[in-house]
Amino acid sequence: MNAFNRVCMTLFALLLVALGVTAFLVVGSVLSPSSVSVGCPVLGAHHRALATLGGDERALGFVISAAVALLGLVLFFVELFPRRGSSVFLVDASDLGDMTVEREGVCRMAERVALSIEGVMGARAVMDAKDEQVSCRCVVSVHSDAPVKSISEEVQKLIRESVARQVGIELHQVEVKARITNDPKPELPRVVD
Repeated sequence: MNAFNRVCMTLFALLLVALGVTAFLVVGSVLSPSSVSVGCPVLGAHHRALATLGGDERALGFVISAAVALLGLVLFFVELFPRRGSSVFLVDASDLGDMTVEREGVCRMAERVALSIEGVMGARAVMDAKDEQVSCRCVVSVHSDAPVKSISEEVQKLIRESVARQVGIELHQVEVKARITNDPKPELPRVVD
């Protein structure tokens, strides 16, 4: 999910929390409807209706407003702390136990392999696993005078071979994006999730 969507969902989650909490406080007669909905006639009518609830309707109002606030909190924390994929890859499973390798280590290895190629001045790699298949996305900085196509092909080939030989994981796909630069010491490229 891109940054704009995440910001929108975070703001929506905070709006849900605010609406749920204010509705809860209006139903509980802690806040008056006029003090909560200044400048918004729709919210004013909504909060006045909530304030007139009685008996079972009042209890239902408490439950619904609390549920809305809780839903907003859950959505907020899901956006704030997104779930990432597993931090390890299963290399082999046997009677003696599982053999795993850390995702971060495989990424660093792919970066070292890319940097070993003449013409590559910087590299960042990310490994993704989906449906039992591991893929690599690598962004490399290449000087503008270098043969970009042949360097990219060599990066793909060497990363695939190196990961298979050293780790035992067959990469499903190796995506290479070359960033062309004239800077002798470019800043490290960033791989976008």
